[in-house]
Amino acid sequence: MTIKTCKCGASLEGRHHATVYCEPCRAATRKAKVRIYSQTARDSIHGKVDAKAYAKTPRAKYCKQKNHAKTRGIPFNLTFEEWWEMWEPHFRNRGKNVTNLMMCRTGDTGAYEVGNVRLDTPLSNQRERHL
Repeated sequence: MTIKTCKCGASLEGRHHATVYCEPCRAATRKAKVRIYSQTARDSIHGKVDAKAYAKTPRAKYCKQKNHAKTRGIPFNLTFEEWWEMWEPHFRNRGKNVTNLMMCRTGDTGAYEVGNVRLDTPLSNQRERHL
């Protein structure tokens, strides 16, 4: 019989079969999710979603970028958590204006994945393309 362990290595012996996190990890995960998802404008009583407000959330921006990469035929191998870790400190500075930030691939080649992307201004990205 194998003893399940949390991702941090703590034993989950004697816990419910569906448990995958120890209590400290579960609390940390819950806080992270609340911070990310609290930005969504969901009506908790009726379960309705305000489409305009949702479109401004990190999750919606991630899905939009992932779908746009797919339509351009570019692999997008970032999970939401990896994407959000990169964008969280700069999320308000996203955009296409000269002073805003965008996600750029090194040399405009390869997939959107950790190690091949960076946040930069559109002007810098354009200059890199013409080198």
